[in-house]
This record gives sequence, C-alpha cells and structure tokens, in this order.
Amino acid sequence: MKRFSLCFIALVSFAGLSRAQTPQSAAAPSAPRALANNDATYVKLRNSRVGLDAVAVQDFTLKRDAGTFLFKSGAFYLLEPVNGKITGAVFLGDATFTLIPPIEVERRYLSILTRGQPFEEQFSGAVFRFTDGTDEELRKASTKGSAPASGDANGLLNDIRTSAINSARSSKTISTRACWKTSSAPAAEESLKLSSKARNTATR
Repeated sequence: MKRFSLCFIALVSFAGLSRAQTPQSAAAPSAPRALANNDATYVKLRNSRVGLDAVAVQDFTLKRDAGTFLFKSGAFYLLEPVNGKITGAVFLGDATFTLIPPIEVERRYLSILTRGQPFEEQFSGAVFRFTDGTDEELRKASTKGSAPASGDANGLLNDIRTSAINSARSSKTISTRACWKTSSAPAAEESLKLSSKARNTATR
C-alpha cells in the first residue's frame, strides 16, 4: 500500500482494572445505571491525560495476536496512573502496523479486501490502552539519548477519545478503530474502507 498518515486507537489486552468500592456504593441498590458514570475509577479512566514520562524508542517491535507494530523512531508518552496502574500511552513518530491472520481462510479473505496487497499501515500517531504491563515492555525498549518526537500527545489523545465516543453513539459498537488522512492514495483509501467495513461486520 502507498504511504499515508494514520492514527488509530488500539485496545491491547484491556483486562479489568481493580476498583475500590465503598460500602455506600456497594449497598446502594437503587438506580445503578445512573451512578455508573460517577464511579471514581471510571471517571479517572475516561479523563486520563498524558503524564510526565516519555519513552523514546527506535526499531522497536511489539506483537499482539496476529498484529505486529514496528516503531522505527519516536516516543511513547505514558498516561497518568489510575489506581497505581499505567493504562495507556500515546505514540508519536514513524511506525508501521502489519496484520497476518493465522488461519488460511482469513488470509484469503483479507487478500481479497486488500486486492492482493499485504495489510500494512504506516502511521505517525497512535493511542494505546492496556493493563497487561505493556508499559514495562516499552520502558525496556527505551533508547536513552534519543530525543522524544515532537507533537501534541494530549491533543491526539483527545481527538481519538472524541472519535471513539462519536463512533459509540452512532454504531453502539467500539472495536479497533482507525482514522487516517490520505494524500494521493485512492487505492489505499479504498482498501482501508473495505477493511473497516470487514471489521464492523465481524462485530455484529
């Protein structure tokens, strides 16, 4: 595929975050749905902001299931901890994402959607959410001495958050979501539309 700028949100092993529950909230049986948005941990997760820690990386590979991220250069800006845990990071820099399904029938179907081209996306910004210790993996890959990538990490985080909220309101479903800007790559744009349609179909 031709090169284009891509930003997306990837949900990486978003396991349940332990929540401290007060006796009052546990004992209140009335209107639980009305109180859900007032839960302290939920509010912190929803309003997470970029913290002070920046981790510069170079030629760092991160594998999750059938997907592989290659971060050629750039930096991860870790989010502020929630209940003592880092739950995400914003990446700014130069990176690619490739997807190779493990099952032959899925590989053939993906090949049809991408018109025989490898599923590879080049991007310059991404927001990751996790609670599986990915932050420790990022710290181990840190390349000391490298200058962090320039850009507005909090701005990207807010843009992706707004996009996800709007998507949830319109489709009632959130899966891995991509937003991209193409320069002069109509074929790549069409492949992305087909791939996005396939992901949406898979969630129904």
